[in-house]
Amino acid sequence: EGHWGWKTSDVLGLTTPTRTPGTGTGTLSDWLGLYSVDTAFILLGVNDLRSGSVTVTTSNMETIISDIITANSDVQIYLGSILPTSSGFVSSTKINDLNLAYQDIAANHTYVTYLDVADGFIQGTHTYDGVHPNALGEELIATNIFNSVRVPKPRCTYC
Repeated sequence: EGHWGWKTSDVLGLTTPTRTPGTGTGTLSDWLGLYSVDTAFILLGVNDLRSGSVTVTTSNMETIISDIITANSDVQIYLGSILPTSSGFVSSTKINDLNLAYQDIAANHTYVTYLDVADGFIQGTHTYDGVHPNALGEELIATNIFNSVRVPKPRCTYC
């Protein structure tokens, strides 16, 4: 499932996506009933930060991850970092704080790997509008994801 412009609260069904009509329907619980998820890539949270808090976004992400793990306890979840944006969209402080929170989530969940998809990302070079990746940005993100998942995170059986 891919739904550009959605927030964590939209994915959980707590809110209805309003900024981006026509970008899909459903909620995480709907999708988990349709698919047998063994790998999940999550790139989500920057839209929450426009008008919301890091604390609420982090809590919602914890719920999303918990729901996915409940659906399949053998799932591997890759949680992507938030890309830098123009300060008019979201402040760099909020982005940094959420990225730290996401790193903490990954450090505390055996099935979650944090992906620094923003490594090498330069807002002026890799976006077409200061927020959304252009072709170069998309290529860089894909390369960062590929390089991160080539060597999977070992699972700790007796932690």
